[in-house]
Amino acid sequence: MRNLAQNQDEELSKIFKVQYYEAVCNLGVKYVTKIILNILKNSGAWELLLQRYFSASKLMNKLNYVSDRIYAFEWMLRFLVNNEHLTTQHEKDNCLYKTRIKDPEINIDELRSSILDIDRNLLPSCEYMEFISGYYTDFFQGKIGGHEILFVKDKMRLWNEYFSNENSGYAVYNQLGALGIKKWVPEIIKDITFFEIGTGTGNASLLALNQLETSGLNDRVKNYILSDISPIFLRLSKLNISENYRGNIPVLIKKIDFNEPLIKQDISFKDIHVIYGVNVLHIAKDLLFSLKELYNILNPGGMLVISECIREKPSDTLVQEIIFNLLDSYTSVKLSETYRTTPGFLTLDEWIKVFKCAGFDNIDYVINNGLVDCDKVKNCPMHAMVLRGIKK
Repeated sequence: MRNLAQNQDEELSKIFKVQYYEAVCNLGVKYVTKIILNILKNSGAWELLLQRYFSASKLMNKLNYVSDRIYAFEWMLRFLVNNEHLTTQHEKDNCLYKTRIKDPEINIDELRSSILDIDRNLLPSCEYMEFISGYYTDFFQGKIGGHEILFVKDKMRLWNEYFSNENSGYAVYNQLGALGIKKWVPEIIKDITFFEIGTGTGNASLLALNQLETSGLNDRVKNYILSDISPIFLRLSKLNISENYRGNIPVLIKKIDFNEPLIKQDISFKDIHVIYGVNVLHIAKDLLFSLKELYNILNPGGMLVISECIREKPSDTLVQEIIFNLLDSYTSVKLSETYRTTPGFLTLDEWIKVFKCAGFDNIDYVINNGLVDCDKVKNCPMHAMVLRGIKK
C-alpha cells in the first residue's frame, strides 16, 4: 500500500485550490454553526442550554422531539462542541451539554456574502443548507421525514444543483475520482467493463467518461454501466449523459441495490473489471457485506475505485452532514469497532481496514490532506480521498 499523494501535489492543487479551503472549511464551519444556532434558538433549545447541562435525550424530551431523530440532534450539539460554542461534562454514560458562549456574534448574511465573494459557484451549497434548515424543527418533531424534505419533486432542483459539477463545494469529489481513474484504470489491458454504483444525477459519471476519453481508454472500454437504486436518479443520469457526453463509450443503465446480493440482480460474477463510486459506499447498510458483494463480481485483477469525503477522526463533525443527517440511509448503518465506529463518513484508516476485511489487496490512495493550501486551514476535520483496491 502506498500514498500516491506525494507525487500528485500539482494535480491535486488544481482541484483543491486555496479558495476551496477558505470558503468551504474556514467560512463554511462558521456558516453551518450559525445555521445550527438559529435552529436551536428558534426551537427553544438554546435557552434551555443557557440554564443548565442537558443530555441530548432529556433535551429532546423537553422539546417534544421524537427519540429516533436523536443522532441528527446530538450531531448538532457535537458540532457546536467541536467549534467551542458548547461545553460538556459526563454523568455515568451520558454526555451533558451546556452553552459556553451566551450569544455568539455571527452574521449569516455577511458569511454568505464572504463565501460567495471567494467562489460564486458555492451558491448551491449555501442555498441547500439554508433550505433544509427551515425543516429541522418539524423533522425533530416527527412531522416530516428526511426523504420528504430532500426528494419531493418540486425541490429536486436544489438537489441537482448541489451535486452538479458546477458546485465547487461538491465537484471536488467527482474530480478526485476522475484523477483516480486516470492513475489506475490504464493498468487494465483491454475490453474493460466499467460498473458505476450510486450514479445519482450522473455528474461523477460524466467526468469519469470524459476522463476515460482524454486518457485514450475509450477504445478499451467495452461498456460503462450506470447503476443506482433509484429510478428517478437513473432517469436524471441518463438525461445528463445524453445531453453532455459526446464520446463513443457504450453506456448501459441498471437498477442495482448494493445492499442486496448482486447475483440476484442480473450482474454476472467475475465479469466486471472496474467498479467505481463517488460518495456512495458510506451509506451501505452493512459496508463489509456490500464490499464483499462487489469483490465477488470483479474479474480477478479487477479494481474497486472510490472517491469519498473522509473524517480525520471518527468524532469529527463535517459541514455537509447537516444535509445528510436527515436521511436514514446515512445514519442507520451497521457499526463496527474495527472499521466503522460512526454512521456516515469514515476515516482513511477505517476504509483501508474494511477494504482488507473484504479481501482487497494492493491498496493505493490519494488524499488531499497535507497539501500546502490545506495546511492553512485551522482544525479542518474534512478531507477527500480516492482509494483503489485490487481483487487478488
